[in-house]
Amino acid sequence: MSTSKNRALIAQYFDVVLGHDTSRELADFFTPDVTWQVPGSNPHITPNPRVGHAAVMDLLHSGV
Repeated sequence: MSTSKNRALIAQYFDVVLGHDTSRELADFFTPDVTWQVPGSNPHITPNPRVGHAAVMDLLHSGV
């Protein structure tokens, strides 16, 4: 993917995160088999890692 396409994708992601684009879901930016690893410096996040759309979206929507 080109640099300009990468930048556009990241801009679209943050438009969704910040609520500027309500036509897309955050999950649209992740593959169904996404794995999100929280650093060990935050032992309060369990389970870790989170695997799959539902688990990762729950984590991200929790404000972590």
